[in-house]
Amino acid sequence: MENVHVGIEFTGNCSTHPDDSFDPSDLPAIDHVTMKNMAGTNISVAGVLSGIEGAPFTAICLSNLNFSMAAGSGPSSWSCSDVSGYSEAVFPEPCTELRDPSSSSSVCYSLASYSAIETA
Repeated sequence: MENVHVGIEFTGNCSTHPDDSFDPSDLPAIDHVTMKNMAGTNISVAGVLSGIEGAPFTAICLSNLNFSMAAGSGPSSWSCSDVSGYSEAVFPEPCTELRDPSSSSSVCYSLASYSAIETA
């Protein structure tokens, strides 16, 4: 990535749905999401990761991410809420929710069977 405002962004707080026949109390279970081998230059915000209150996104893994921040981007390069997980070899250092010392690299799932996606 180059000259991108937000390097990684995901949210569960959309506040909308494509139809009127959905159950707002039926929350998804989002877990075991791995993002690895990503690089970026002149990034304004490294990441904004927002799960769902009452149904947080868990077992999020960040591995081998390196973002060069844009000049004047400020001291807070990550914003996280309602997420938890593990990170390794990530710069700038991610939010505390993704630096759980009780987690381990086993949170990071291998994507070897999806290597074509990784190199695309």
